[in-house]
Amino acid sequence: MKFKSPEIEAEFKSTSVFLRILADSFDNCSYAYASQEAIMTRVKEPICGSSGVHEDNRAFDIRNEFDGGRLYTDEQVRLIVQHMNLVYPRNDQKTTCIHHSFNGGPLHFHVQLARETKTYEKK
Repeated sequence: MKFKSPEIEAEFKSTSVFLRILADSFDNCSYAYASQEAIMTRVKEPICGSSGVHEDNRAFDIRNEFDGGRLYTDEQVRLIVQHMNLVYPRNDQKTTCIHHSFNGGPLHFHVQLARETKTYEKK
């Protein structure tokens, strides 16, 4: 796993064990499906209009779009998102991993923990 900055790496090291497991899993998927080391771009940084999940220490973002190009193809994105949501399913009508652009910013992966661990129990 690479980090956009030393500050992001420090924030990540202070996150929960489960969030670090998700990051390791994402990085493994990135290698498996795209031969690409994941680059974490956001952990706790507040951004105007966001839901607060980053500030709540329950999410991280992984770079895709940068300097006018993309690190992952559409097929690689599909495989990574599908794998992450299959391995870490939620039962609260939300997904663990999405690929999106926020407020017109660059495309990126967003990986998010539920508020409660019971969300991951099968029903």
